[in-house]
Amino acid sequence: MYVIDITLLGEEITFLSNHGPAAEFVKRLADYLPVPCFEIVSDRVIQSAWSLEYSDESEHSVRREDTNLLYQGPWDKVYGSTAIRTLLITLTEMKRQTEDRFLYHASCVENNGRAIVFCGGPGSGKTSTALSLCQGRGFRLISNDLLVMYLKDGRLLAQRVGEERINLRRQSVSKCNSDLFQKFFADMPATQNPWLQKRNVSVRDVGLNVCTEPTPIDRIVQIHLDDLATSLAFQPYAKMEEFKREMFEELSRRIRGSAYPLMDKRSNLVFAMPSVDDSLTETKRIAFVQKVAERAPIFSLAGTLDECVQQIVDDFDRLPA
Repeated sequence: MYVIDITLLGEEITFLSNHGPAAEFVKRLADYLPVPCFEIVSDRVIQSAWSLEYSDESEHSVRREDTNLLYQGPWDKVYGSTAIRTLLITLTEMKRQTEDRFLYHASCVENNGRAIVFCGGPGSGKTSTALSLCQGRGFRLISNDLLVMYLKDGRLLAQRVGEERINLRRQSVSKCNSDLFQKFFADMPATQNPWLQKRNVSVRDVGLNVCTEPTPIDRIVQIHLDDLATSLAFQPYAKMEEFKREMFEELSRRIRGSAYPLMDKRSNLVFAMPSVDDSLTETKRIAFVQKVAERAPIFSLAGTLDECVQQIVDDFDRLPA
């Protein structure tokens, strides 16, 4: 039996298999597929309580047994597919939510021991806003893309999940940061769709200060940057039920079957991911989302990048220390 300890998205988990090629594949997983915050800790006999076990079989199946995921499938279909990556990420989510910690798609910055969370869909401006605040405005980066949120002693806290990298989009950087554009995109030929041109860089490459400690959240901001905006809109978020529903779906999707179909190298469906959710974990998510809505002031902010960044700085200065 091959036993490989992994740190993934801040969680310690174990991969088990009696199949040598699968073990070698996992050791080099980051070379095959983008895997955020992924590190092989060691090859050792003592395993974590949370594990993914793979066996090379002719039929695909996934089942959950308490803190373990058991996966079988033909190696010629599994190799190079998203299956093992997806199931490892799903396992971290099972572990995290069991412990009442929740992974949220958001950017987050810190200043003077207080955090501001920026949420919104792809292209809403989360990264651009966070970078602008951390370059010359005195803020430190907690998270660019994936953030862990949890409650402790009645306070809502934010914490990074690991050594994070940043996906910079040519389209966004060209508008908001000429220095970063020259550093990462000047030698990249423009295409008909610059929105799809990206660089995956480390926080150190960008030159940002990072906050690693858990930090109380003072604000959650639904951000929407608009270069053509003629005025700034900053107000308490009125659609609270919509926010709670969207947040619940975001926290749920990683352990529900519809979130991540298991795809091969050519993006063909290999196997439909079954749900590994349970009623207790779902109840915990519902309770957490309700507490977030009760404890964190939630705002919507729309306008140009410069206006939004200035508004955030001014509003932060007015917050009680």
